Parts: sequence; C-alpha cells; structure tokens
Amino acid sequence: TYDPNRKRDSFWSSFSYLNGEMFRANKRITQRHPFESKWYQWPVNRRSMPYHTGRGAQINLTSNNVITIAILIAVLTTLLSLPLLPLLASALLNASIALDPTAIARSIATLVAAPVAAGVVVNRFFPKVVEALRPALPVVGVVATVVIVLGAVSATAAGIRGALGVALLPVLLL
Repeated sequence: TYDPNRKRDSFWSSFSYLNGEMFRANKRITQRHPFESKWYQWPVNRRSMPYHTGRGAQINLTSNNVITIAILIAVLTTLLSLPLLPLLASALLNASIALDPTAIARSIATLVAAPVAAGVVVNRFFPKVVEALRPALPVVGVVATVVIVLGAVSATAAGIRGALGVALLPVLLL
C-alpha cells in the first residue's frame, strides 16, 4: 500500500531494483505477442512501450521525436568531428589541424559532463531551489551557451578571421 510518509529509497537503489525487476519480468516472457517491440525501436517511435493496461485503457510510453533527433545529431556530430575535422580543414582551408585527444576529453568533461553532473546534484539535494529558479532556467541556458560559444570563438579568432569566407559559406547556404 502507498505510504506518503515512507522514506524514499535512493535513486541508485530504486534504479537497480526496478531494472532488475524489468529484466526478470522480461525473462519470464516466453511467447511472442502482437504488442512486442525491441529496445532499439523505442527512440524512433517504431513501436511504443506498453506502460500500463487496465480497466479498458492502455497507456503507451513514446519518445519525443524532436528530442530524439536532437540527441542523435549531438552525439553523431561529436563523434564524427574527431575524424572529419582534420579532413574538412585540409579540404576547405588548405590547413592541417592537430587534434589532442586529452584536450578534447578535458573539454567534453568541462563543457558537458561537469554541468550535467552539477545539475543532477543540485536537483537531487536542492529541489526547492531548482523549482524556484525553474522560470529563469531557459535564460540561464541561453546565456551559458553564448558564454561557451564566445569562449571558443575568442580562442580561435585569428583562424576564423583568416578563413571567414569559407567559414560563413555553410551559414549563407542555409
């Protein structure tokens, strides 16, 4: 039964318990059925995940296509940038770019992993503060993005000025 005063389990405790339960439940499924779907079909909405069925109603969990596509683009461009950036620089700018994997990992940790981890920690331990700040968070996100982009642009300003025409070509084509 539901007890609103019960102490909540930790995230990791709930996460491991629920994933274990889902794994065990899926192992007990021995026959195929018309509503089955594979995990890789969920992000592209090939099949939704049946979430709850009862009393003549069914709730399906589907992904948000815009978010799915945005995440896919972000992951692919990040992964493809490592091999393609030197090739594009050579082809378009007649220049070579040496990539330092350690610097790239540090940059990803600083610009992606650290803010995400900080957000998770702040949301977990200070939910009332997060709720109070929620209306301002879109503006904070835009300002943070502008600061990050300006930092990257200022660090490479000379190179950008030298190849301004080629750098603006994709923008103009859009």
